[in-house]
Amino acid sequence: MFLINETVSYGVGKQHFHQIIMLQIFFKRKTNIIYWAIMKSIYFVFAIALILIIPSIIPIISSDKTHINANLNYESEEYIQSQVSRSDLHAEKMTYKILFIGSSYFNFNNLPYMFENLAKNLGYELIIGQRIPNGWYLDDHANSNETEKKINEKDWDYVILQGGGPNTAYPDYFIEHPLVPALEILKDKIYSNCESTKIVFCLPWAFEDGMTWYDNWTDTFEDMQIKILNNTLKFCQEIGLTIAPVGWSWYNVLEEMNYPLHYLHKSDWNHPSRKGSYLMACTIYSTIFLKSCVGNNYYDSIIEEEAIYFQKIASKTVFDNYSLWNINYENDTTSPYIKIIYPLNGLYLYNNKIMNLTNNIISIGPIEIIVDTSDVESGIDYVEYSIVRYPLFILGQFIDENYTYYLDRISIGCWHVTVRAYDNVGNKAIDQIQIWKFL
Repeated sequence: MFLINETVSYGVGKQHFHQIIMLQIFFKRKTNIIYWAIMKSIYFVFAIALILIIPSIIPIISSDKTHINANLNYESEEYIQSQVSRSDLHAEKMTYKILFIGSSYFNFNNLPYMFENLAKNLGYELIIGQRIPNGWYLDDHANSNETEKKINEKDWDYVILQGGGPNTAYPDYFIEHPLVPALEILKDKIYSNCESTKIVFCLPWAFEDGMTWYDNWTDTFEDMQIKILNNTLKFCQEIGLTIAPVGWSWYNVLEEMNYPLHYLHKSDWNHPSRKGSYLMACTIYSTIFLKSCVGNNYYDSIIEEEAIYFQKIASKTVFDNYSLWNINYENDTTSPYIKIIYPLNGLYLYNNKIMNLTNNIISIGPIEIIVDTSDVESGIDYVEYSIVRYPLFILGQFIDENYTYYLDRISIGCWHVTVRAYDNVGNKAIDQIQIWKFL
């Protein structure tokens, strides 16, 4: 009887123990759920409180804190200085000997002097030579003893050749000054003097009114400029010359600005205005040194805002396609530059920085991620990003050169942002940040 009672008692006790365990598991799970709900509620209340409170304290903190909008001004001092330091990083302290051969296109506004000042402003030492009599074509130079004497004067590092628009665009019509034979003769003379000299042909610009003034022709500036481009690419590829895409920089500016009258051209519809010469100097600079002009504070007499615009167009035109311009970058072993320039450490309210922080980026509401990148040798091929808050993964490539991503996913937690830049020979660079995001 005792044994039976013990067995029954044991059976009842085991069942009771199992029920207790199940209740503990149930209450533990329920406790975790309640804890999770409470914490989420706290985060939510905290975020709402910040949204309500922070606008009222902005006037207090704005007196000693910086309020920055994410739409950064790319002509701002901060951006310009980043470009200057990047150019300085690669600027070799050496002397370059550079000879300019051309005509009034170089002579007007003293193009060699403009170029020299651009280069010296970023630490280069130059010895400049020039043979630029007004009215001359390159075939005149090819047959000139004085030009040959100038070529033989030094072992030039670079010889810059300036041609004309009409005989480049229409070589079969304007046959008095044949371009290709002149380039071949000059190339032979330059290499006979110094085999290591690099020869750069300046892609000419079209007349401001194209050929509409001539014998009932209908070619506009754009028509003529495209013919100049195509023939320059063909001739320089055949002869083996590097191209400084001056005329294409002009085309990019005028197209973007809807062709303002006598802007890059003088009132003769032909020669360069001071702005046109400055744009030419910037384009030659980026072609020779393979470095951005942006941030160079030599503006000649150009308004600063316009000068910076010309610097950007010239650098972009050159860097867009090195191979198109026969620019050699085979020895590029340098990683690109890449930096997430927005957001930086601080507290942000709906994409506006309202407070500096030492080690964290905290965003309430959407935040814009802006990347700055460049490569001073072979140029940027593409930039990709990954923005991760497990289990969410946002992966992709920037589709234009604004390099901007707008993170507007509603979330509470930490996002890990990684960006990678690849240049045209496969070198890469990485930058990373973490963003604590509420809403």
